[in-house]
Amino acid sequence: MAKLLELKKLPARSVTYFLISAAVIAAVLLFVVLPTYRYIGVMDTRIERTRQRIEAEKRLLPLYQELVKQAQTEMQTKLALPERKPMPRGDLDMVPAIMAGIAARSGMEVISASPDVGTLSSGSRNVLVNAAIRGNFFSYRRYLVELGKLPFVDRIEEVQIQQKEPEKEYQMKLWVNVS
Repeated sequence: MAKLLELKKLPARSVTYFLISAAVIAAVLLFVVLPTYRYIGVMDTRIERTRQRIEAEKRLLPLYQELVKQAQTEMQTKLALPERKPMPRGDLDMVPAIMAGIAARSGMEVISASPDVGTLSSGSRNVLVNAAIRGNFFSYRRYLVELGKLPFVDRIEEVQIQQKEPEKEYQMKLWVNVS
């Protein structure tokens, strides 16, 4: 009770100043400090998202550099197209070995390569060869360039690409000129 009496004895001007000061402090807390804390929380989430993006880009940087390096490797600007000459029909069994050699030089692997029996027995001047090759896309490009240099390859009819871990598999149908 004694304290209550002492508060009543305070001058009205002091109490007014005290209440105004308390209201200003409450307003500063309400309108400045609390929004700042919310803004800091939003900024923390943005910083974390940016940090995660940076980490992902750091992991992808070696892959990107490898792709740039492979894209910048000098390839012939003009493909050498040799004069087309037919392969002797007796040498047709060498086609899988020739394709395997080209694949090895290109950094690929031949899974299978075999002449089509139907076109082989028909006696036509062209024989269909079905081939399956495994490797990455850039190696496949080199493989196709080397395949185009063979004088007995007439055309590639069809290419199917399948994603098989860790590399792609290419199913091809190509026509070989035979005599």
